[in-house]
Amino acid sequence: MIVAVALPEPTFALSGPASISDQFKTFKSQVIMKPEDCIRMESEILTDLKPLLLRTLGACRVSTFGSMKTGLALIGSDFDFSVASGELLT
Repeated sequence: MIVAVALPEPTFALSGPASISDQFKTFKSQVIMKPEDCIRMESEILTDLKPLLLRTLGACRVSTFGSMKTGLALIGSDFDFSVASGELLT
């Protein structure tokens, strides 16, 4: 199963005599995903993934980790998750 999630396209428009601090803030705002986008993406992926896992594995637990979970993801980052089933659930 492939899950497609629309993310904003990065734009890199640094111009003018702005200070290096301002340029860094602009760059950061254009490459780091907003926390609400991370939350939305996680929700959309898990909504599609959980039914597939339940049909395939039966009872299981999905845990997320990584930059999406911490809110430090760059635009285009991957989504990290682990699946526990069987004896690992106890």
